[in-house]
Amino acid sequence: MRIFNSRHRASFEKVFTLLMIVCLITTVIPLAGNADTAGAAAYPEWNATTAYPANSIVTHNRATWQAKWYTVNEEPVDVLGNAWTCIIPAPPIPPAPAENPGGYDSPAVFFDDFNMYSTSSDQSLIDFGYEVSDRTGGPGPGGCVWSKNNVSFVPNPEKSSDKLLRLTATTNGQGNNTVQAELLAPRQFLYGTYSARVKFSDAPAYGADGDQVVQTFYTISPYTLANSTDYGEMDFEYLPNGGWGKDTSTMWNTTWDTGSDRVTQATSQSFNGWYICSIQCSSSEVKYYINGSLVASHSGKYVPTTPMFLSFNEWFIDGVWAGGSSQRAYIQDVDWVYYAKDKLMTPAQTEANVNYYRNNSVSRKDTVKNSAANNGPKAAILSADNPVNSGSYTITAKVLPNSAATSINIYEGSSRVLTQAVSPNSSQEQTFTYNVNGKGNGIYSYRADLSNSSGTTQSTTTTVQVTQSSGSTLLPASIGVDNANNTGNYTVTVTAPANNSATSLKLYETAGGTTNAVLSKTITPNSPAVQTFTYTAANKPAGTYTYRAELSNPGGNTAQSTNLTVTVTSAPVLRAPAVSADSTNNTGNYNITVSVPAYNSATGVKLFETAGNATSTVLDKPLAVNSSTVQTFSFPAAGKAQGTYTYRAEVADTAGNTLQSNTVTVTVNQNTGGNTDNVALGKSVTSSTYIANSSVITDADKATYNLAGVGEGLQWIQIDLGRSYNINTIKQWHYYGDGRQYHDVIVKVSNDPDFKTGVTTVFNNDNDNSAGFGAGTDSEYSESSSGKTINFNTVNARYVRLYVNGNNVNPYNHFVEVEVY
Repeated sequence: MRIFNSRHRASFEKVFTLLMIVCLITTVIPLAGNADTAGAAAYPEWNATTAYPANSIVTHNRATWQAKWYTVNEEPVDVLGNAWTCIIPAPPIPPAPAENPGGYDSPAVFFDDFNMYSTSSDQSLIDFGYEVSDRTGGPGPGGCVWSKNNVSFVPNPEKSSDKLLRLTATTNGQGNNTVQAELLAPRQFLYGTYSARVKFSDAPAYGADGDQVVQTFYTISPYTLANSTDYGEMDFEYLPNGGWGKDTSTMWNTTWDTGSDRVTQATSQSFNGWYICSIQCSSSEVKYYINGSLVASHSGKYVPTTPMFLSFNEWFIDGVWAGGSSQRAYIQDVDWVYYAKDKLMTPAQTEANVNYYRNNSVSRKDTVKNSAANNGPKAAILSADNPVNSGSYTITAKVLPNSAATSINIYEGSSRVLTQAVSPNSSQEQTFTYNVNGKGNGIYSYRADLSNSSGTTQSTTTTVQVTQSSGSTLLPASIGVDNANNTGNYTVTVTAPANNSATSLKLYETAGGTTNAVLSKTITPNSPAVQTFTYTAANKPAGTYTYRAELSNPGGNTAQSTNLTVTVTSAPVLRAPAVSADSTNNTGNYNITVSVPAYNSATGVKLFETAGNATSTVLDKPLAVNSSTVQTFSFPAAGKAQGTYTYRAEVADTAGNTLQSNTVTVTVNQNTGGNTDNVALGKSVTSSTYIANSSVITDADKATYNLAGVGEGLQWIQIDLGRSYNINTIKQWHYYGDGRQYHDVIVKVSNDPDFKTGVTTVFNNDNDNSAGFGAGTDSEYSESSSGKTINFNTVNARYVRLYVNGNNVNPYNHFVEVEVY
């Protein structure tokens, strides 16, 4: 409990007196104009050149402020450490109507929720303009690298259908064993609104804590402009373990004029977890927001003037280690990123746009890159014939002559009610109408979107008010579907409201420009209960289907529902299988894979093998009819005699129809017991402890920095070859950048994943038996780019286990690549 002493009481009485004065002034002064200016005339407007003693009161940006201490030339803003306290906040600015979240958007937008990528090497990622850093050099400790392997796309644990961009930074406290991550979007960003949902992490994903790591969302001009006033940079930089003069978790919001001249605001608190970070950048000011709260504001010469990259990265401050010499990793996740060119929006508005995209299955969008030459078509002119009416009216959208638009969508609130094609570059004005009948009392908003390949332009919003509806007893039906995206089988449900004068219902289907009534029903008029009807579609061909329900009464009046669009991606048909072999030239051990396409009417698949003049069935499997996923089956061939083998697959449906696959020919050479293929390529790797970047061990990339760390002490990694092979050669690469020697290098093979039975040791340089597997007779060797080749008598094995116990430079274990033949 806090006890007021005399000093606290005096301060309280002073504030109380000031508040009473404010209340008195706002009572006696006439309220001219709107409420935004109430009380403002009682105090002078803040002036940058005026000196203000403590407790001075001014107005600024429609709010009233009181000085905490003597101040001059410090603008009143509501951020930590500012000299001013807001005692009468500015009245809020009402947001746009909630039913129209897309209405905030801009013709030039960059958006990505990262759901379209599987790896940092995806061509679709590069095609969208991203650059994944894969280089050496700063920022970061000397000898550090930036690896594309540390940029990944992982499932969102909060929503399995979404993915997250993941940046991983790893180190063991040494610069040459530090790997960092960075993703950059193309250089096309300047004024406008930026926003991203980012998950910052206070603790490492594994290993010791305490390193001064930097987790970021920022924009930046090319480094070649770093010493020029044309340079630009705007930063969210979170240091969970402190740094740059702070010993606690701190968010740094920094705006740069040149590479050495900047202004910054530090907010010292934890930001562990998910946050929406936003920037409003105009030609006069840069504002930073976290979860909608203003945390920094910079202006003047620091405002950027040249286009910038948009980027996320994670890195370590040079040489500042607190985590010891153990391997550790920090992770930063990003859910989505959004930018609207030349338009300032609140964080809530940007988030509404992101939700609008996601609700409409828009995973990414970039109309910024074309905005300099073409901001999309000119906006349509939208109007209502009777803005205030009794339930019947017409919405008209006019497309101006010579418009580049190719399509138009009209929205009622957030629901699309009309979609039609537009003739591009027509010399005539084009008119599109949406007729409304029987609307109930209320306010309805409409918007028209014109689109072409360069983007979408939105019209202004037109509002219609329905009062004293003469058609209140003829209410429109609601319409829904059990699956709006399907393979040809779905059910449309139409619900007629209660207390309705309608006596009949028709459901119309439009496909390929043709409209037909697919359902006609009689309705009980004035029923106190809703009446529901269904239309079931079966085996529809691929395409787009639009549905509209119409209710009619005996007076000839009609009421239309909103339009419902259903997309059929594929209908079930008999589709041919595909056959492939993991090796078409081998010594008798190979694998045949049969893939049956999705949405298939086939009920079974067979695989036939032909050798010489004899053909036999080697695989016979039932199929799930109309499965939404590819069905895959394997036939493992082992110990085949020398010769030529041909394979083909066949699917069949219930009617006896069949389709044949391609044929694959496999040649088996004289079986010497060995294998000429690297059977470890792309296979899964596990370890005795946590392993970072395990996939790089079998990815064929033998660059010394393309490595996986396996911790300290005696550890092992294990490769599952997928099935048993006759093998006689293993090649392995550890880190070889400085010719170091690794200790207790032991290699074992077996068909037992636990290595308890049938174990063969093919290499052992543990001469003093420190690992406990018996003294080895092989010698330690210096690592090189050629790797270490281990030859041995042919052994049949599925698993390879490789041991290591540090090296003569440090106690850490690294694997660059392993090959098995």
